[in-house]
Amino acid sequence: MKRIVRWAAGFAILALAAACAGDSGPLIRIDGAPVAAGPNVADGAISPENDGIGFAGAADLGFFDDELVVLENRAERIVFFDEQFRATRWIGHEGAGPGELRGPFRMQVFGQRLAVGEINNKRISVFGRDGTFERSYPVPDGRVAFAFAGDEGFYVVSGMPDYYLQVVNDSGAAHPFGGRPVDQYPPDELTRPRLRGLGRELVAMTPDGSVHVFDQLLGAFVRFGPDGIRQQIAKLPRALLEPLRETYRLVLRDFGRPDDDEVSVANALSVTDDGRLLLLFSPVKDRIGLLVDPADYSGREVLIPPDRGDRGRQRGAGAAALHGGRLYLLRLDEVTVHELSGGGS
Repeated sequence: MKRIVRWAAGFAILALAAACAGDSGPLIRIDGAPVAAGPNVADGAISPENDGIGFAGAADLGFFDDELVVLENRAERIVFFDEQFRATRWIGHEGAGPGELRGPFRMQVFGQRLAVGEINNKRISVFGRDGTFERSYPVPDGRVAFAFAGDEGFYVVSGMPDYYLQVVNDSGAAHPFGGRPVDQYPPDELTRPRLRGLGRELVAMTPDGSVHVFDQLLGAFVRFGPDGIRQQIAKLPRALLEPLRETYRLVLRDFGRPDDDEVSVANALSVTDDGRLLLLFSPVKDRIGLLVDPADYSGREVLIPPDRGDRGRQRGAGAAALHGGRLYLLRLDEVTVHELSGGGS
């Protein structure tokens, strides 16, 4: 009888371990009615034809209070817009010196400063709101997906198999942060030469100091405390995750790449002006994103209704911000602005 009890207990432990791996585990709870985005209220206003300075190759966006800030990759500069979507000033130009930009790809506004990740200069450059250059943070391998880490510097996506991030300070010193939950990966994935989602993670820090990583391979949020200890994992429901994966597979096929060459689910992750997480992905029917409560990882879908003619829906967006009850969607050559209803403000 004791042997039977031990066997049953052992079987239960194995079953529990299996349930914690692969596609099973805690799910993001989709609560409440979706948040609906209306038609573009800035039609053509933030575009190459109307900004007055040749809007080109936009890569990211953010806000200083109500001042919209857009990072232009091809023009190697940061452009500021007023509430009427008029370009008022810009900073930066091409180069490798202090305050110059080369290959700017990501930007983050924090307090009265902004940080720009530069692929070609392999650094994060920090500017004051008035455009004054303050300092740069060397990034060893040039990765520029990052989040502000307070006085310590920045959390930078690492591309390491054991840790999601590195904390990089202004001296260039870096230390690992946020261990990967290897028990969650499918067993066959760990035998591959390289994890398919390695280095493609998204990261954001919420006002409470928690660090949130979106793992593209798992299709899951992983939350860490400021001490780097993992607190929670929550995966996207399969009904949402599988269509997103299929959309990405189609993109890979269009570029002639194998379906399993790499994996992606979301395009961008940002923090809204009220402290929520906004996960942006390529449109699946009328879904374009997910608003997530960072405390419990419950979420609400963000929808752009079909047949409105919004190019933001048809073409997708590379970055987004939710500010003042409006959703700002960024592509290479324009920003569209959408009033939200259903709890988006």
